[in-house]
Amino acid sequence: MQRVLLAVILVLVTLVGVQRLRRTTPAGRSGSGETTPSAATVSEGTASAEAAAIERLTPNQLTALVRRYPSPTVLVLYGTHSPLSRELMPGLEQIASRHKPDGVLVHAVNVDPDSAGYDIAAFLRTTGATFPAMRVSDHRASALVSALGSAGSEVIPPGDTTYTTPIVVVWDRSGAVIAQAQGMASSDELERVVSGVLAQGR
Repeated sequence: MQRVLLAVILVLVTLVGVQRLRRTTPAGRSGSGETTPSAATVSEGTASAEAAAIERLTPNQLTALVRRYPSPTVLVLYGTHSPLSRELMPGLEQIASRHKPDGVLVHAVNVDPDSAGYDIAAFLRTTGATFPAMRVSDHRASALVSALGSAGSEVIPPGDTTYTTPIVVVWDRSGAVIAQAQGMASSDELERVVSGVLAQGR
C-alpha cells in the first residue's frame, strides 16, 4: 500500500513540474532550451533588408533616370508622410502596369528628408507599389531644380526653398516635357496625359 501511495505522489509531483515548465517557458523559446525565431524578429529582418536595398540617387543620377529616350517617361517625386502621395500611388501602379507594353517608363523616387529607409519600404508595401525603391541623396529644392531643369522641367521654380509632394513630370519620346505639377493626386488626370502622349505617337 505504501508503495502505491508513493507512486501516486511521484506522478502528481511530475505533472505539477511539467505544468510549471510550460507556464514559465518564454515566448519564442522551446522547452529544450533552443530559441526559435519569432514573427517579429523575421519581420524586422525583412524591413532591415528592404531599407538597405533602397538606391540613393544624386541629382545627376536623377536626371539620367528620366532621360532614357525614346520612351515616354513619368516621374513621381513623393513623400512618405504626404497624404496626396499616398492617394496617388495605387493609380500610378495601375498606369505603370497598363502601359508597360507600350514602352512607358514610370519612376517613383522619395524626396522626403524625414523618411527613414524603413518608412520608404513600408510606404511602398502598404500602397501596393512595386516600383524599385529609390530616394534622392540631396533633398534641397535647389538640387531638385537642378536635376529636373537639366531634364527640361521647371516644375519647381528656381529660388524656391520648399516644394509640395507629389511632384509629377511627364516626358514624351523626344524628351520634351508634356505635363508637370506639384501636389497632384489625380491618377485619372495622369492617365489622360499618358494616353494622349501615346495616341499622338509622341
